[in-house]
Amino acid sequence: PVRRTADIESSELESDTLAPGDTLKAVVTLRTFKGAKQRVTLELKLPVDLADGSYTALIGDELNSVRMDLRDNPHIGMPQNAAAQMQMLRLLMGAKRTTLVMRLPLNGGTGVAIGGKTLPNLPASMVQILSSSKRTNAQTIYQAVNVRAETNFVLQGADTLRFTVSKNK
Repeated sequence: PVRRTADIESSELESDTLAPGDTLKAVVTLRTFKGAKQRVTLELKLPVDLADGSYTALIGDELNSVRMDLRDNPHIGMPQNAAAQMQMLRLLMGAKRTTLVMRLPLNGGTGVAIGGKTLPNLPASMVQILSSSKRTNAQTIYQAVNVRAETNFVLQGADTLRFTVSKNK
């Protein structure tokens, strides 16, 4: 048997200042078990309505990305019924440790989950009102955009990439 593992050694961005709608390009260096390096390029199209500000892209395997998705979506991560439980299990079981993912969490909540019910796509002001109230026990739902690349290795490790979005770059 051949050991097929690789560590995420480093990652770098082509540019650290982008405009909404631009493509975020990252080169990830993997170091295999025997020490050989392999470079993987990931490209993620930024949303055209992305607000100006500082962002952090996360590099890791698909299983870590799914775990973050479950934390960001409490209605899936803490299921209230059998259908939601099955959805959570399908996400976890479908994640591959051999898939490299670049994940960009988007700032601000997009909805709330209250008592097992999902209220997605709410205005930011309504998300803030509902999630700040201690009486409603609401949990904010967050979104992220991802790009994936298959590899021949079981991946270990993670990295972060910081960049700025500015309409006037």
